[in-house]
Amino acid sequence: MNEKERRSAVRVDDYIPINYKLLTAQEYEKELKIFPNTQSGVEKIELKYPFFPWLKYRGREDEEFNTAEHAILDLLISLNNKLDSLIRLLKKEKELEIEDLCLKEPDYVNISATGIRFISDQPIKKGAFLKLQICIPLFISLVIPVLGKVVWTEKKAQGYVIGVEFTAIHEDDRDALIHYIFIRQRKLIRKAKSCR
Repeated sequence: MNEKERRSAVRVDDYIPINYKLLTAQEYEKELKIFPNTQSGVEKIELKYPFFPWLKYRGREDEEFNTAEHAILDLLISLNNKLDSLIRLLKKEKELEIEDLCLKEPDYVNISATGIRFISDQPIKKGAFLKLQICIPLFISLVIPVLGKVVWTEKKAQGYVIGVEFTAIHEDDRDALIHYIFIRQRKLIRKAKSCR
């Protein structure tokens, strides 16, 4: 297994907001054709916050940026996004912005750079196609668009556990996702060590 494959295989259990939509085979083929021409989650953040310093360090999992300036900037950006969402709600806009996903109650997931497992209250058949939006809570929360195919499903007491393989994901979003997974793993390891 080469370095890129090893990085993509790393996974973590977490709680993050996700949305998904079932697609017909025709809808999936249409989405798959246009997907390369759509903006990635990282591109949207770069356009909205070109001054944000984390973006220049994208893909360097060996570093965490916990300085006070980054924390303050992150809080200000988060506050800005929440205010935008509140304004939309007060205006009673029917169409929610994609960034509003990050304000949604988080879902339990097991996620890697190549797929995701989540719990659904409805059964989804193996082979079904999904359009997903996944909120990655990095220094700026970003929503990454993904297309996927259900590779397995299992009925459990808490609902249906759905395993999805990503069939389309932008490479910069994949890098951001890997970066996030490594950060979460380090925090979980530190937490486990401190509880001993």
